[in-house]
Amino acid sequence: MMSIQQENKRLHEGSNMLLVLNTMSNEQLDDICQKVVLHIRQKSIHTFSDDGDIASAVQPLVNIFTTNRRLGKTADELELELTRLELKPEVRKLIISYWIQVSELDVSNLLAKHVSAGKLVDIQWRLGMGVSSDSCRNLNHPFIVLSLTVQHPDMRTTQHVVEMSLSQFKNFYSQLKDMASVMAVS
Repeated sequence: MMSIQQENKRLHEGSNMLLVLNTMSNEQLDDICQKVVLHIRQKSIHTFSDDGDIASAVQPLVNIFTTNRRLGKTADELELELTRLELKPEVRKLIISYWIQVSELDVSNLLAKHVSAGKLVDIQWRLGMGVSSDSCRNLNHPFIVLSLTVQHPDMRTTQHVVEMSLSQFKNFYSQLKDMASVMAVS
């Protein structure tokens, strides 16, 4: 694993080649950034123009994106780095916009891997009366049984059963009403 100093050195090695970005049209630069982002997302190789200047700018641009991604830098930190490399403001702005796409991809992938709540597909309930149990002879307390069916992103379904006393259910219902009113406002 590279140290931060080694990563930054690698970043600056391509800075002279990056200056060619200042001479490109917005369309050329946009095309290169799209291909670089696609390369990073899919780990695939794209063919770039035969023009030596464009081809020489691609690898340093890939290095900037991957290095800053690995170091966890923010868009502001990347913009400061690009300013030090003496890139024109419109070039920096375009690179930053693509950098945000790459960094958002990381966040959405992380969330998708670790926070997959699933979709509630069915809810059933029944009212019951606890009449007796092994530990108590006479309960005579009502209870609610909720059966929730959830479909996960991988298309499997699970069923969750929750048993609540009447007072717990009233509290649960009140919280659901509060959430519904907040969602209606949003």
